Amino acid sequence: MLLCDEATSALDTSSEAHIMQALGAVAQGRSTVMIAHRLSTVVNASKIIVLDQGRIAEQGRPPARPSPVGARPRARSARPA
Repeated sequence: MLLCDEATSALDTSSEAHIMQALGAVAQGRSTVMIAHRLSTVVNASKIIVLDQGRIAEQGRPPARPSPVGARPRARSARPA
């Protein structure tokens, strides 16, 4: 199992792309958990789970991946009752 906690959080987008390519090679044949705030870090995941205050807020599979936390609830609350 490979566990990455904010593996690219301090990197620019170019460096992030290189690291993600290397991680992709290392992750072959392994279960991998990526903890990230940037959706670009997990865009190739088979499943994305969005946590909000320790609870699952959304989950999905790319390309229909979840929206950033808070985007959907605001859209729902903006609808007339």
